[in-house]
Amino acid sequence: MKTTVEDIAAAAGVSRATVYRYAAGRDELILGVLLRSADRFFDRLGRRLGRSDDFGEALVEGIVYALDQVRADENLALLFAPEVAGVTGSIAGAAEALFRRSAEYLEPLVRAAQQAGQLRQDIDAGELAEWLIRVILSLLTVQGPRPRSRAQIRSLLYEFVVPALVVR
Repeated sequence: MKTTVEDIAAAAGVSRATVYRYAAGRDELILGVLLRSADRFFDRLGRRLGRSDDFGEALVEGIVYALDQVRADENLALLFAPEVAGVTGSIAGAAEALFRRSAEYLEPLVRAAQQAGQLRQDIDAGELAEWLIRVILSLLTVQGPRPRSRAQIRSLLYEFVVPALVVR
């Protein structure tokens, strides 16, 4: 069953006209909910990553944490999960907005890691944000030749991702 603006208005206890005063339609409302979930995720991630002074460790832990959070949050799952990929594909601007939000979050972290000499100087925050989302998407949606535990995923990240980005 597809959620309609009428469904949203009824759940909120308002008229359809009221809903349309705040949003152009269903897709804009859904995108708003998704981005709010992403913002909450970034807040939680920031608190979690603030515990580490090592960018490589923070990178790995951030990716593993993202995997856990997306799997546990039905709104975040809409942005990544393969079984609902068509839903986000049909929401205008969802992918672009997610990439933009991720870049906004990562840019200060990237600059700080570069200034501390822990991250390659030639890395662009926007490009890194997109690449990391693509890594997370792959880990969420492609099972691969065998299932991997959190520890095995962490090992893969330390072996392949960290050396590609981090200055040691």
